[in-house]
Amino acid sequence: MKLVAVNVIATFVLLEFVALVAYYVRNDALYYSHDPQKQPLAKTLESTVESYRIHPYLGYVLTPTGRVESASADEVLKNNYGFEWNESYPYSRRDPQEFIVGLFGGSAAAKLAQFEARERVFAGRLAEVTGIESEHITVLNFAQGGFKQPQQLLIYNYFCSLGQEFDMVINFDGFNDITLAGRNVAAGIAIDMPSFEHMRALQDVTTKLDSFEGLEQLATLRQSWSEFVWWHDRAWQRQGWESKFAIGFLFDWMMGKFHERRHVQARQSYTADATLDGGRSWLYLNPGEDETSMAESMERVVTLWSRSSVLLHQAAAAGSTSYLHVVQPNQYYETARVFSEAERKTAISSETPYAAFVESGYPMLKPEINELREQGVAAFELFRIFDQVPQEVYIDDCCHFTDEGQRILLERIGELAVPLLGNVGTSTELRK
Repeated sequence: MKLVAVNVIATFVLLEFVALVAYYVRNDALYYSHDPQKQPLAKTLESTVESYRIHPYLGYVLTPTGRVESASADEVLKNNYGFEWNESYPYSRRDPQEFIVGLFGGSAAAKLAQFEARERVFAGRLAEVTGIESEHITVLNFAQGGFKQPQQLLIYNYFCSLGQEFDMVINFDGFNDITLAGRNVAAGIAIDMPSFEHMRALQDVTTKLDSFEGLEQLATLRQSWSEFVWWHDRAWQRQGWESKFAIGFLFDWMMGKFHERRHVQARQSYTADATLDGGRSWLYLNPGEDETSMAESMERVVTLWSRSSVLLHQAAAAGSTSYLHVVQPNQYYETARVFSEAERKTAISSETPYAAFVESGYPMLKPEINELREQGVAAFELFRIFDQVPQEVYIDDCCHFTDEGQRILLERIGELAVPLLGNVGTSTELRK
C-alpha cells in the first residue's frame, strides 16, 4: 500500500511538472500565478454556421440572443435582429432631447460602435462643440462583419419601415466594398450579393439539406465543433478547471486536441462532396458577369458603392436625417505612415487575399468621393489619418483598429459630423 501510494504521488508530481513546463512554454508564465485568457478560435466553415443565420432581408446576421430588454454595460448581446447591441430594435427614443445616431458598415464599424458605447468619444466631441448633452446622444450599431453596399442602404430602409428614428446616419465603410466584392468576383458571384466569404458556409448547409446523408454529416460536424469548443474554452479559462493544479489544464488541453482531431475528420467528410451548385442549394446567389476582367469588375464595384451612398443620402434627407459617409483607412493602402516593427508583424501579412484588392481599389475610391460631394453627399476619406500617429493603431492583418486607433477615428468622425448639425458656432477648420 505504501509502495502504491508513493508511486501515485511520484506520478502526480511528474505529471504536474510536465504540465507546468508545457504551460510555461505556451504562455511564458507560471501556471499558478498566471490569469489565463480565452484563446480565440480561427474562423472556419463550422464557426460561421454556428455564428450566423440567413436573414430573408439582410442577407445574414449573427445568431440573435433574442429580444433584449436590458443588459449590463460590459455585456454585449446580439439583439433580436442579430446586431451586437444591448437593446432590441427598433429602438424607441427615450425623451424628446435624445439625439439618435445610426452607425452602419462592416465589422470595423461594429467595433467602433462598441468602443463608443464604452468610451463615449463621439458623443463627447459632439457635446463639446454643439452643447447637446452627452447623455442625450445615443449611437446605435447597425453594422456587422462582412456587410457591404447595398446592405447598408437596404438595412437603413428596412428599419425605417419598422419605425426606427434617426437624427444622423454614419456610414463607415470602403474596405469590405472593395475586398469582399472582389472576392465575390473571384468566386463567380455577383458583386451586389452579400459577402461570399460569409455566405458560402450557409449555402453549403442548405445544399446538404436535400439528403439524409447530408443532414447526418451536418449534425456530426456541428456536434464535433461544439465539443471541441467546450474543451478548448475550458482549458483556457481558469473558472472551467476542476483542479487548481497545472495537470488540470494539461488534461483539458489534451481533451481539446482530441476533439479537434475528431472535428477535423468530420469536416473532411462534410466537405468531401460539397458543391456550390446553386440548383441544389436552397440559398440562391446570383452569378457574376461572364468574361469580365477584374479591373472592369472593380469599376462596377465602385459604381455600386457610390450609387448606394447617394441613395442612402437621399433616403436620409427625405426623413430630415443628416448623412455622413466616412471611408475607413487601411494598412495596405500606402501612405506616409511608418510602421514600427511590432505593428508591422501584427498588421501586414504577405498571405492576405485583401492587400491586392486594396492596392488596386482604394485609389479608385478617391475620385468617386469627390463625385459624391458634388452630388451633395458629406463624404470623406480618412486614408492618412494615422500618418503622424506613433502608437500602434492596427490590431490585425485585416482591417481593425486598436483602442487608440478607434479613439482617433471617433474624434475625427465627431468633427466631421458637427457641421451637419447646422451649428452656428462651428469653426471654419471643422467645416473643412
